[in-house]
Amino acid sequence: MTAICETMSGPALGLSVRRNKISCPEAPIRHNDMVTKIFPGMTGARSWFNFWNLPGISVMYSDPSESKKDLEEALVWVEEEIKNMIQEGIPSGNIVLVGVSQGGALTLYTALHTQYKLGGFIAIITWLPLLKLEPPDSLQTPVNKDTPILHMNGNLDVLVPPAAGRASATAMRQVFTNYQQKNVMGNHLTIAINPLNPTVYCWLKKNVPNMAFSTQSLLLCY
Repeated sequence: MTAICETMSGPALGLSVRRNKISCPEAPIRHNDMVTKIFPGMTGARSWFNFWNLPGISVMYSDPSESKKDLEEALVWVEEEIKNMIQEGIPSGNIVLVGVSQGGALTLYTALHTQYKLGGFIAIITWLPLLKLEPPDSLQTPVNKDTPILHMNGNLDVLVPPAAGRASATAMRQVFTNYQQKNVMGNHLTIAINPLNPTVYCWLKKNVPNMAFSTQSLLLCY
């Protein structure tokens, strides 16, 4: 996913590489029950947290399908990245957290739980973990309740079906005032490997004033 991160965070979105700092941490190699189900015999894969049901099932049932312990551990790693950027002199309001698939689930989880007020969150082809176990409106009001959030899913995605996105959106809108969930044409794979999408570019231009864009970008907003 590092290569995808680097592609998404650079010229593909019309961003200035010279004037933006891009950080693409990798998830650790660890056991993941869902990976084992799909690929029997595989003992480990890069994974931010363990989960054992597909998102379409996870968002429907109160019995959680994601490891709360792993999510909390991953949140510490994310906040360490944020803290390092702040210590380098980057205002927290200029930091945008982006995640794809499982990383997108961690992005939404971070929006709910982080102590840092950020400039934005972008979660792609993903779902809200622990949705039924701890719905957003049952938690302490997040510091990012007014922070812009873009949640983009694929309308042909069978791994994170549109219903999972809609359920996540319904729950998130109970708490976040600037949350947008949008479906675009594509499936899990095509959106992940082809992040050149004006939806994200235009959202950044509209919602993150201090984001630096390349003057060479050919992307257009309407």
